[in-house]
Amino acid sequence: MNETLARRHACWLAQQATEKALKALLILHGLDFPLRHDLDLPRDLLPAECATRQAFRDLADLTEWAVEARYPGEAPEATGDDATEAVERARAVLESVRTDFQAKLGDISGS
Repeated sequence: MNETLARRHACWLAQQATEKALKALLILHGLDFPLRHDLDLPRDLLPAECATRQAFRDLADLTEWAVEARYPGEAPEATGDDATEAVERARAVLESVRTDFQAKLGDISGS
């Protein structure tokens, strides 16, 4: 896989991981979610007590990779910095979602 494609895939996978985590949190709370890739939509549906809702007020930076990474066109190619930032942002959201799961369910570490 060439570097350009790898960076694009890293951005897309970061967006997908974030989307799935937010939707899992909605499911945990018994809430329906839209079938869209806009990460701010599921985040806005989270209950007010969810730390993730409060911590991530704008996820547009990750949302853009839902389409841009899979269907490149006139948009600039993903850079190494784009990929690093997307993965770091996704990790932060995933850690916040984990905290929200633990707040609702208790210890989820499996040990």
